[in-house]
Amino acid sequence: MGEIDIIAIRGRTIIFVEVKKRTNHKELFESITIKQQHRIYNAAEIFLGKNPIYTKHKKRFDAILIPSNLFPIHVKNAW
Repeated sequence: MGEIDIIAIRGRTIIFVEVKKRTNHKELFESITIKQQHRIYNAAEIFLGKNPIYTKHKKRFDAILIPSNLFPIHVKNAW
């Protein structure tokens, strides 16, 4: 099934976040594959099914990308 690294609420939006650390920027931006996006989306649907209080919230999928020895990059609406 899969896991979600971070689940956050901002106003009426529920945000599902994938965190990735890689050695260079190219690897970071290629690290979240379509298959992984589907897995995270399915895990989010399961979470919402078990927590119906959030089903009316808008969904957003973000990524936090961490290159070695640099500051993290927060990508909103990553997919």
